[in-house]
Amino acid sequence: FSTLFVCERSGLFEWDLCSGNLLVDKQGQLKLFDFGYMYRFDPLREFNSNGMHDPMFDACERFETRFFSGWLLEQNYSRKEAVQLFKNVKQQGFKMLEYKRDWLVQNYAVPEIVERVQTSMEKIQTALKSDAELEHLFTLEMFRSHVLDIEDDLDGKSCTLTTIKRVQFVLDMLQQHYDLLAEGGALFYQNAAKSKAQLIQTYQEKHELVLQYQL
Repeated sequence: FSTLFVCERSGLFEWDLCSGNLLVDKQGQLKLFDFGYMYRFDPLREFNSNGMHDPMFDACERFETRFFSGWLLEQNYSRKEAVQLFKNVKQQGFKMLEYKRDWLVQNYAVPEIVERVQTSMEKIQTALKSDAELEHLFTLEMFRSHVLDIEDDLDGKSCTLTTIKRVQFVLDMLQQHYDLLAEGGALFYQNAAKSKAQLIQTYQEKHELVLQYQL
């Protein structure tokens, strides 16, 4: 996160934090690799290289969507273990967001950018105060990340066994937590305003496509 913040301060937004682009050297230092999806933006006036249109996408979300959410599925952790690791990620992400907020304020960023970071910090603070709130945030943000990455894999017709697991996670969460997802803002873009039954049908159909597009 500290490296990503340095990139953002320099006006660079990294979209693809997949495992192949994250290298750990013999000293245990994490390094970014392959910058094919790193684009310029103005960190004081834009959320990311999409400008002001997609505030959802930030360094924390990109890490969770392109790497962490899929990695958790691949490790076959229990939900309790996964939530604990999610907590660790959020604690580290919060530190970066504090630095980012202070830097934005000191450099006269537009109010919308500062408010977005502050809202993200408050969401994490709330989640870290109780196990129930942490569970809620885990459900909302892992659902979000799986939904986004499923679309990436389908668009590229580059699905894997992890994509299958992502779709199953989404279906399970729709069955168990539809109301939480709807109230928590996790149903966005093409999923907005759809009923539970509609979404389950949609992701059952996506499951078939994922099977067709296996690499």
